[in-house]
Amino acid sequence: MKLFKIQGNKKGLIKLFISTALIVIFVNSIIFIFNFRNSNTNLGIVRSPFLPAPYIIGTVWLFLILCMSFSQWILIKKNTHKNKLFLIPILFIICILYPFYTQKFNNESISLIANLVVISYSSFISGKIYNISKISSFLIFLTAIWVAFATYATNLKF
Repeated sequence: MKLFKIQGNKKGLIKLFISTALIVIFVNSIIFIFNFRNSNTNLGIVRSPFLPAPYIIGTVWLFLILCMSFSQWILIKKNTHKNKLFLIPILFIICILYPFYTQKFNNESISLIANLVVISYSSFISGKIYNISKISSFLIFLTAIWVAFATYATNLKF
């Protein structure tokens, strides 16, 4: 299983970036192919004017996932806190599966709960790794900021 062993060198960072980017592109392709976003219009749900276009949202998530990858790589590189290495991959899984467990973004209750979980968990991780790497902490906290904005913008009623 050497394929999945990521090392704290440049090659490890590139491997981590490529693998996570491919996963995000794959998930975004599924969202695009199966028209996840347009399923909301069938339910009469009005899209918030404060949210950017779906392709921008996908790009932001690609950036955030790459931030998670870079943060994970820094933790691997530091090689001092092995008990914290599982925190970021769990966040990655929660975020990448979001479109599926929110039923194509249609279940507002699950979406809100999931958003609150992501905000809380990414903030928690940010605090746990702050003493290890302030850069990693900040990069993970960007997820909390984005999801807080998206939650607020999505739940504005007009």
